[in-house]
Amino acid sequence: MADSVPGFNEDTQRARVAAGFKGSDFFKEGNLAPAMTVVNGIPPEVTQKLNVQSFPQMTPGDPWVVRYPNAKMK
Repeated sequence: MADSVPGFNEDTQRARVAAGFKGSDFFKEGNLAPAMTVVNGIPPEVTQKLNVQSFPQMTPGDPWVVRYPNAKMK
């Protein structure tokens, strides 16, 4: 070609992919995850992260809509 870009050939591309599947180290051995440690219960760092602080409760309100149920909000 005039712009020095090689043309597309599907058979060549399929052959390259097949060769990659056959001879590549990537497909020979799987990517193994690190070994997991199973614990009984919740680890202390999780408990500390999930620790809920007590917040002061709000004073219950008594809005006029509750006192006068026939009133309409606009």
